[in-house]
Amino acid sequence: MRIGEPVTLTCTVHGVKTIDQNLTRQWSKGTESIVYNGHLDKPSEYREILTTHNQFGLLIKNLTESDLTSNYQCRYNFDTLSKQINAENFEYPSTIETTHLVYNTSSSGKIYIHLHFDKVFPEPNCTLNLENKYYQCRNSSIVKHSIYYEVFLKCEVNNCDTKPEIRCRLIKEYLIPWTTFQACKGVVYNISLPSRSKWCICK
Repeated sequence: MRIGEPVTLTCTVHGVKTIDQNLTRQWSKGTESIVYNGHLDKPSEYREILTTHNQFGLLIKNLTESDLTSNYQCRYNFDTLSKQINAENFEYPSTIETTHLVYNTSSSGKIYIHLHFDKVFPEPNCTLNLENKYYQCRNSSIVKHSIYYEVFLKCEVNNCDTKPEIRCRLIKEYLIPWTTFQACKGVVYNISLPSRSKWCICK
């Protein structure tokens, strides 16, 4: 699941083969009623889904942050069930506005890379690939902000003559594109990033 994309919630009624449309069907978000027996309060945001079996669903047309922090409740007749959307299936990849990369090289032949994600979910697991050798980046700081994390990572490689490939895994794996690289000089470099990437202007 991602912000701005559709998500479907499903309510399963045990002990029946099909949904009886003469009985009460309702979806609520917190204390707000969304659907009652097929009547939608906000048709631009939601749609009810009916099946021929013992399930009925709610389509959230554009997932928002409030959807991830609110309880959704389905009701069938006199039975109700309330739950939050499972955040384990939610992913917020880094963007060009929320990710920063700084690197420097040393006279001893090392390259040090610092990654800063302003806003990401879940916690990223990042590695460097240099000539088919893999190096793990270490979390130096993780701060929870609402449903997101702010993460600082450090990576280092004993070779500052070749640009390593950086990959970070959230739910999917993402390549971190950085276009500027200069071999060992013992200084900090600014990085020019592609417009669709999310890596910083270094200082």
